[in-house]
Amino acid sequence: MARPPSAKRQHILLSALALAIVAIGIFWYLRASPSPQAFVERVGEDASAPQSRFVQLLASLSSLQLDTAFFQNQTFVRLADFGARVELPAERGRQNPFAPLR
Repeated sequence: MARPPSAKRQHILLSALALAIVAIGIFWYLRASPSPQAFVERVGEDASAPQSRFVQLLASLSSLQLDTAFFQNQTFVRLADFGARVELPAERGRQNPFAPLR
């Protein structure tokens, strides 16, 4: 059974529109994606400089000495917690909140 001319024309137009949308999408994707060289290339900076700086800071921490005499100080020992204690309710709800109701 032959289609009427208007249905055939409509089918061709929809196909062309879909093809144009796909082509625009491919063009946009290829234009928007960064080139692989953008992540590798560094201008005027040593790539290992931040890493070596971190290693230097880490090495300086190894010589760090903490004075724990503060914890034996009477002022510290006499500190007390005056915060209110939060009591849990006696009825805490269901054991399994996802279990079906009876």
